[in-house]
Amino acid sequence: VSACPLTIHGLLHIPDALEEIGPVWTHWAFPTERYCGHLQPAIKSRRHPFVAIDNYIVLQAQLSQIKLIYGVEDDLSLKPPRSLLPAKHFAHPDYPYCILLTPQRPSSSVPNSIIEKILISFATRFSTNKTTIRKYLLKDSITQWAKVRRLHGGDDMTASCLALFTEDRRDATFVRVRTFLLMSMSFANYTFTPIYEKCSFYGQLKHILVVGLSAAEELGLLSETTFILAAIERCTIQGTSISGAPYYERMGTLEVVDMSVIQCLVGRVMAMDGRQTSIIDRTNTLQSSYYVAGE
Repeated sequence: VSACPLTIHGLLHIPDALEEIGPVWTHWAFPTERYCGHLQPAIKSRRHPFVAIDNYIVLQAQLSQIKLIYGVEDDLSLKPPRSLLPAKHFAHPDYPYCILLTPQRPSSSVPNSIIEKILISFATRFSTNKTTIRKYLLKDSITQWAKVRRLHGGDDMTASCLALFTEDRRDATFVRVRTFLLMSMSFANYTFTPIYEKCSFYGQLKHILVVGLSAAEELGLLSETTFILAAIERCTIQGTSISGAPYYERMGTLEVVDMSVIQCLVGRVMAMDGRQTSIIDRTNTLQSSYYVAGE
C-alpha cells in the first residue's frame, strides 16, 4: 500500500466516506457541482490552474469575513440589486401585506356561481341584500389571479382553478382562515340580530379575485373601492387525531371572504385507509400552530 499512488490510495477511502456522509445526491449532485461551477471562472491560468483556484478561495474567504465583521454585505456586493417584487404583479394600498401574481384572467373566466357568492359576501359585509350590491358591483372589472403572496416572510398560496397539478409538485392550495362566522340569530324587539364569532377553519383556495364596487352612499363608499377576495371551499372537520391534528373526510360549502383573513398554507397527510386526511398546521413567522375547538 505504501507504493500505491496517492490517487488510488484516496479512492480506497471513498466507500467508507460515502457511508458516513450519506447518499450521493446529498453531497455531490447539488452542493459539489454548484461549488465547482463557482470556482470555474477563477481559473485564469492553463499552466497553473490550481494556484488560481487556491488564490481565489483565500481571497473569497477574506472578503466574506470582512463583509460579516463590518456588516458591509450590500456595499461590497458586485451584483445588481434584485427587486423583492416580481415584474408582473398586482398590489393595492388597502392590502399592504400581500401581492397577487400572474397568470391573470378576465371577468369572463369567473363562473356565475362565484358571482353569486361575491354578492352574498358583500351583502353580509355591508348588512344589506344582494339586490343592493348588484347595483354597484363592477362585474366587467372583476379579474382572477393565480397566486397570492404574503409579504415579509409569508407563503405563496395558489388558486386551484388556475393551478397546474403534476406528480412532482406540492399542492399549495389549502390554507387556514380566521374570520367572523355567523353562529346564530338573536331575536329581540321583533327583530333578528345576527351573532358572529371569530374562529378558524381550513379549506382549499379556489379563486383569487379582484373586485370593484362603485361609489355608494348607502354602503358607506365615498369613491370606487377595490377589494381582494378569496373563494374558499371549506374542509368539514370531523375531529382531531391523537397528536392534536384536525382531520376531515370531505369538503363542505364554498365561501367568499376577504383576503385579509387568509393566514397561511397548511399541509395535508392522507391516512393509510385513504379516507381521512389530517391537516398539518405548522409554525412559521406569521402564526403559531393551534386548533380552535368546535370547528
